[in-house]
Amino acid sequence: MESKEPQMTEAESLQLIASMINKAKNRYVENGFLYILWGWVILICCLVQFTALYFFNNENAYYIWYITWLVIIFQIIYLRKKRRIRRAQTYTS
Repeated sequence: MESKEPQMTEAESLQLIASMINKAKNRYVENGFLYILWGWVILICCLVQFTALYFFNNENAYYIWYITWLVIIFQIIYLRKKRRIRRAQTYTS
């Protein structure tokens, strides 16, 4: 049995795939703030702990990692605000 659905040409198919990839890229860019934030927080905590241990021989250097709890609280608040603003997004919209 033959399907009576309209068939896509190769160009239309490639255009559809490219548009979906571009939409996914745009979505990643919109949400990239938290990845950058966590990258900087981890880098700073690592450098401070290394400096405190290596140069100052401070045994309590691990306390710097408590900053991550503050960032977790910030992230929860940030995502809640963003969720209120966000509308439903589909691939066809």
